[in-house]
Amino acid sequence: MRNPFRLTRWFAVLGFVTIALVSVVSSYLLSRFMVSNVLHRDASVSMEFVQSTAEVQQARNYFTGQRAADTNLVEFFNHISTMPSVLRANVFGADRTIIWSSDPSMIGRQFEPNPELDQALRGRLQIVLDKADWKPEHMLLDLREEIVVENYLPVRSGNEVIGVVELYKSPRTLFASV
Repeated sequence: MRNPFRLTRWFAVLGFVTIALVSVVSSYLLSRFMVSNVLHRDASVSMEFVQSTAEVQQARNYFTGQRAADTNLVEFFNHISTMPSVLRANVFGADRTIIWSSDPSMIGRQFEPNPELDQALRGRLQIVLDKADWKPEHMLLDLREEIVVENYLPVRSGNEVIGVVELYKSPRTLFASV
């Protein structure tokens, strides 16, 4: 004797598959949304911190190359580079040249093309969450991390962008919390 067609059984299976699919897609979209917002908030707070310190240190002449960095400014950059999860910090002048770096061998270099740096020099905060694929600006960077966050933080003097602070960060703590 054959089992008769059971509509309720098919409905239950279809309902289970639909609920599982909606749950997986919702979880994925929610985690991406949370990661994006947390990364943006972290970069915004970092940018505000860098901007306020640049104003207090009167760093305009340093970024424009009219004077050397004083000990307070160098100490500030050193503090940024030793913050938790920061892998490297670079400071760019408006001419795209690295004027300070936590890796002294990077000072004086320029890397082309770098669309994120270009956008930051136009005054837009840039956040890049990407696999650690090697790019020329990654030279001498310890890429043991699978994913690296690059924050390009514009530094302004009035309405003019005078430089950019670039932070390479490990998002390991963020991913663990999400």
